[in-house]
Amino acid sequence: MCFEYGAIITLGKKSLRQAITHFILPESTDLPEQIKPLLMILWQQYQATEEHYKAVTLQLKQWVTQSEPCKRLMKLEGVSHIGAAGLLACLGDGQGFKNGRHVAVFVGVTPKQHSSGGKVVMIGIDKHGGDKYLRSILYQGALSVISMLPVEAKTYKQQ
Repeated sequence: MCFEYGAIITLGKKSLRQAITHFILPESTDLPEQIKPLLMILWQQYQATEEHYKAVTLQLKQWVTQSEPCKRLMKLEGVSHIGAAGLLACLGDGQGFKNGRHVAVFVGVTPKQHSSGGKVVMIGIDKHGGDKYLRSILYQGALSVISMLPVEAKTYKQQ
């Protein structure tokens, strides 16, 4: 809305907070006076949404820390409270899957495979199958683990 009146706000919560507090000041001439009350209402709604998000995230963390299956899932490297809750919600107790490979295919974290004439070609992770949000959370967790690995591997697991 601010952009329609020539007021540009850079990305990020900090710059949004600074810009809005500047725009709603009585002496600010960046926006028309008729827009300032509407902007104030939108800012209050944004703040309320942020508070609700924080409360729900806190409830999720508390639930996950009390759940025994989630505690076991969080022992996996790169799996935090959101990943554990997502895995538990998506997979349940895991009884519907024959093995771990079937779970990986269901979630969508296995590489795509093209095979012909005895030649196996593995491509990257297929982005069309599985739970996209859960896959992105697990991918980010894996990246965080990989980024913390030392340059020289000290154990077999770090190779």
